[in-house]
Amino acid sequence: MKIADSKKKSNNAMLANQLKKAMGANARRIRLAAGASLEDVAEAIGNQGLNWSTGRVGDLEGGRVEAKLSNALAVAQTLANVTGEPVSVADLFAGTEFEALLRGEPMRPQPNNGEDPDPTPTDIARRNGWADLVSAASDFGVSTRAVVPLLVAFDSIKRADRRVADGLGISLVELTEHAVALWGHSLITERDRVAEPDANVARLGQLTRELRDQIEARL
Repeated sequence: MKIADSKKKSNNAMLANQLKKAMGANARRIRLAAGASLEDVAEAIGNQGLNWSTGRVGDLEGGRVEAKLSNALAVAQTLANVTGEPVSVADLFAGTEFEALLRGEPMRPQPNNGEDPDPTPTDIARRNGWADLVSAASDFGVSTRAVVPLLVAFDSIKRADRRVADGLGISLVELTEHAVALWGHSLITERDRVAEPDANVARLGQLTRELRDQIEARL
């Protein structure tokens, strides 16, 4: 497993736990403010297709029930029915960064797709599956200093680069080595550099094939 993938899974688990706790705490707050009991909620939520006991409602309020959309919708509707007041899904996540999003605040673009805007060579190596800079240098067969431009090029690889590598029967590491030797960056970066501003898909495909031929000539 890539280290970057492991980090993403860890972050996802933390987010899921945060959402569960927020939904549970707010559900409890809303219930208690209305003077409703666990039994009231357990009975009413059956009308939403969930056969929950009072213990399960307690699990909800304790942050131990998955905060998936179907659960949030059922809980919000149940609390509205029990309290006699409107309850939105956003109310279940009040006090969190997600409340505004659930109330209609749009998502904003992240710089560099959410990646570290100024990653170190070691950061680049790790997010592409290497343990460290030494491991990456070993795979490329160069020194840790010489591997840096290769890593930068490898980090910019796109699906089209992968197709070229597959078509040539070489690895992405080998493709990157040849691309950097020829142009100083990845094949697709070079294609985008030389492409006309109004280049269409057919033209981009032609340029990709021409650059592929240059790499093939080196094999």
